[in-house]
Amino acid sequence: MTTPSPQPSPPGPPAGWAGPYAPPPGAMPAPAPASPPAWRPGALLVSLALVVLLAIGTGTGWAVYQAVVSDGESTGGLRVAWTAPYPDDKGDFDDFNTLGAWLLGDTVARAQGDGVIGYRLADGGRAWGVPAPEGTSLCAATQFLSDGRGAVAFGTKGTCDTVAGLDARSGKLTWRVKVPAEKSDRPSMIIAPRLFASKGVVVVHTAGRVLAYGVSDGRQKWQRTAGDCSFNDVRATETVVAIVVGCALGGGRILTLDPASGKTRVDKALPKSQQAPGYLLSAKPMITGPGIGVEEYLVFDDRGTVTGRFAEKIDGAELATTSINETLSVRGLEIRPYALHAGTVYLPARVESGAGPSKERVAAVDLGTGKLRWVSSDDGDGRPAIIRADDTGLLLWHPNRRSSRPQLVRLAADTGKATVVAEGPRSVAAEGDTSQVFERDGMLVIVAWRSAGADSSITVLRP
Repeated sequence: MTTPSPQPSPPGPPAGWAGPYAPPPGAMPAPAPASPPAWRPGALLVSLALVVLLAIGTGTGWAVYQAVVSDGESTGGLRVAWTAPYPDDKGDFDDFNTLGAWLLGDTVARAQGDGVIGYRLADGGRAWGVPAPEGTSLCAATQFLSDGRGAVAFGTKGTCDTVAGLDARSGKLTWRVKVPAEKSDRPSMIIAPRLFASKGVVVVHTAGRVLAYGVSDGRQKWQRTAGDCSFNDVRATETVVAIVVGCALGGGRILTLDPASGKTRVDKALPKSQQAPGYLLSAKPMITGPGIGVEEYLVFDDRGTVTGRFAEKIDGAELATTSINETLSVRGLEIRPYALHAGTVYLPARVESGAGPSKERVAAVDLGTGKLRWVSSDDGDGRPAIIRADDTGLLLWHPNRRSSRPQLVRLAADTGKATVVAEGPRSVAAEGDTSQVFERDGMLVIVAWRSAGADSSITVLRP
């Protein structure tokens, strides 16, 4: 049930922390980023600066990794404009994995364990920085922003119990609040809250409950618990919070809430034969993935009625909706690649290829009929990164680790026929198959979710 919450004064920033760029008393200030050199055809990579380490009190160090500007390897297509490299020593386990990435105005921002850094798209210079509060590490972030605002979560070793509002326009943490923390039964694993930026609120799924806080002031708005059942998965958009509820005796249900008030819109039991699907692929429309007693995807309308279904394997195409941000040390929001447009869902798929290894493709499935519309005709290798879908089709980035140059490809909406929009340099062939990829006016911004296997945390390509 919905529980009204008291309205305390909004909490302030961490004690003793003066915000971005503020070093402790007596510390050396961070040098300003150098101006990038003018581009000259054939110029070699030019490092603007080395690693700058800001010591925040006596707690966690905050490393700011300055971008490297380059004209890149010329292909007659896309060139490397700049990269944000990892440090020489990436640390243990998942220290430098991406927790969140956002493209906002003329800035791309990325969150990792020791803080959030905003880079200028024009030259890779640092626009702003938000270090993790003293003695803590970041462990979660919202996947999307709402009007430039989102949230991050942080904690001390073994816990992730504080959520803070993030204003990505100014590069500041605006509030913080303690939340219930779920304990892991593995000493090396942290269970992080799942964070979502919705219209006016930050939705938090943690420790068996869902809570909402004002996105601008951190005041708690509402709270929901699952009673004798559990919340299998939660997703939220600007307009709806979607929840899959599982119960020990089966017969789970789906629940949708109004983000601002927490009021129930839909509370509908699933047939016992279906029990509770395992996860939510999408909140609007609500699409659930396979789970206990369910070997197919289910599509629901706004009233909670099943309007479509499709199998994990359709006409030889095996849908591959595994998480692309899974890590060894943090268990949190699982990000699964897909795109939705005009009644069609686009999903990564594996297709058998005779005696050779299966091919990584994209499958288009009609949400109404559950039928396979097409499998992409592109011939790249490695998992393609889905960028977006529109009336013309699907835009994706093919890293092509082995056979050819990485490519920006458009798949025709009606047939799935692939057209190469641009090729990238071979030097970035490792960037993309587990990355968040943004495209704007022909420019690509590739942010690696996992540091393992990636040379740079951010790679920007331009025509």
